[in-house]
Amino acid sequence: LIENIKKIYSNISNLTLLIKDHPRDLDLEYHKLTNKLPSKVIINYSYDVRECVLASDIIVVAFSTVLVEARALNKIAISLQPGLKEKRRKDLLVTNKLGITYPVYEYNSIWKILEKAIINPELIDLKDIGLEKNSTQKVIELTENLLSPIEWNNVIGKTAMKNHLI
Repeated sequence: LIENIKKIYSNISNLTLLIKDHPRDLDLEYHKLTNKLPSKVIINYSYDVRECVLASDIIVVAFSTVLVEARALNKIAISLQPGLKEKRRKDLLVTNKLGITYPVYEYNSIWKILEKAIINPELIDLKDIGLEKNSTQKVIELTENLLSPIEWNNVIGKTAMKNHLI
């Protein structure tokens, strides 16, 4: 990790890197590495994930819904799956299969991919996640139409409707 970060900073100095630990990885104590890293590297586990995604240009995660959230916001999403191919395991991450996220299977290649994503982001060819404008509103309207008062009456009963519980 440290060597890859140093490689990135040797070629790109105007970069701020945020490493947000997953709560189950707190015992790895990445924060003890800060004195070995460039000053623009922030290691923090308490930041809100959504705020991190909103503030970032590139997201690197192993396997998480954060990848989908990042792509929904048109961020570059890189799926870091080190050792997967060495162990001859199949990549089961659907977003990688669909081309929505960019898979990286070796630690030693992550810095090259990140460098490419920072310098020439258009070279990281990712498919659009396919969200249409007003898609959330369409889901709300569809749900409201599906759950009309008549259907609620059948599901919950006349008593709930009369007592204004719905």
